[in-house]
Amino acid sequence: MTIQQKLRDGWEKSIDRLLGRGKREHAEYELDEKSNAQFEQLAETIGDAAVGASNADRLRAWWVFRMLMTPRPLVERMTLLWQNHFATSNNKVQDVSAMYEQNHLSRKHSLGRFGDLLKAVVKHRAMLSWLDAASNRKEHPNENLARELMELFTLGEGHYIERDVAEAARCLTGWTIRGNRFEFVPAMHDAGEHAEPFCNS
Repeated sequence: MTIQQKLRDGWEKSIDRLLGRGKREHAEYELDEKSNAQFEQLAETIGDAAVGASNADRLRAWWVFRMLMTPRPLVERMTLLWQNHFATSNNKVQDVSAMYEQNHLSRKHSLGRFGDLLKAVVKHRAMLSWLDAASNRKEHPNENLARELMELFTLGEGHYIERDVAEAARCLTGWTIRGNRFEFVPAMHDAGEHAEPFCNS
């Protein structure tokens, strides 16, 4: 959208367009909806082809296409922001379809509540694979997910203690991936209480 068009439309209509919403009483709303539907159909075809070929380079090209051509630029900008915040990489995950799903997950929650996105991402197979959830089990808790959850995703460094990480890791034992989806396995979960009282510091 050009600056001249935004000036002609005014701030309210320009914001509606930026957010990907329209006024149903306006004739151009239907045009916007049709244009968006056509774009999504084309993007899905390109993305599905990349996943079908298990080609990470083609998947990256798909995302660049989305960012450049989208009729909803704010959604793509927020998708990029959340993908950087909840960063993973196919170099370790080694599953193009999981990376595709995570990108769609960020897009789905791009303009929504952070808590909803957080809960969805930490249970997604790309994140669980990235942070070694398969090795997080009773008596041998892996602290990777717990530490990233506190340090990078939510609280930030200096707002928790090491005991918090250890206890959170115990809470997350049993979170794993089966059949390409999240599953909680009770037999792998540490449901016991800690021997010492929790620190208040």
